[in-house]
Amino acid sequence: MALRRKPPVERRDHETWIVRLEPDEREVLATIIGQLDALIDDAQHGTESGIVSRLFPPAFTHHEAEHEELDAEYQRLMREELIASRRTSITTVMTTFDSAKGGSIVMNQGELTSLLQTLNALRVTLASVLGIIDDDSASIADDQSDASPEHHLYMWSGWMLEWIVSSLTETLPQEGGTL
Repeated sequence: MALRRKPPVERRDHETWIVRLEPDEREVLATIIGQLDALIDDAQHGTESGIVSRLFPPAFTHHEAEHEELDAEYQRLMREELIASRRTSITTVMTTFDSAKGGSIVMNQGELTSLLQTLNALRVTLASVLGIIDDDSASIADDQSDASPEHHLYMWSGWMLEWIVSSLTETLPQEGGTL
C-alpha cells in the first residue's frame, strides 16, 4: 500500500468531509460491514452470535437477581431500537460508498457520524472475536507481532475512528467563542 499524502478524513468545509480510502480498503470495509449487518440481522431474528452481544450491552453490570430483571426489561424495551439504529447507520454508510466516485468519498455530518457508529460497532465486534475485554487484554493484543487479519482490521478501525473523531471535533465551538 502506498503512503498517504493526505489524511484519511478531513473536513472540507462547514458541511462536508472527505474520507479517503484506497480501493482495497473500501472493498474490504464494504465486505466486513456487510458481514456485520448480517450478524445484526441474525440478532434481530433471535439467532444472535455471541460476538455481537457487546453491541447490546446490559443496562446494569451488577449480577444481582434484581438487576437481571431490570436488564431484561431494558433489553425488551431497547433492543429493537438498538438494532434499527445500527442497521440504519450501516445502510447509510453502504449507500454513501455506493454513490461515491473515485477514492475520495464526500460525506455530510450525518453520513460521517454513521461511519463512526458503524466502525465503532465493527471494532467492538472484532474485540469480541479477539478476546479483548479490558485495557490489559487490549495492550496484549496491541503487542502481538504475528497479528491476524482480524487484529489488523481492529487496529485500522481504531486509527480511522481517531481521524473521524478528530475531524468532527473541529465542528465544536471553541471555548469562549464560536466556529
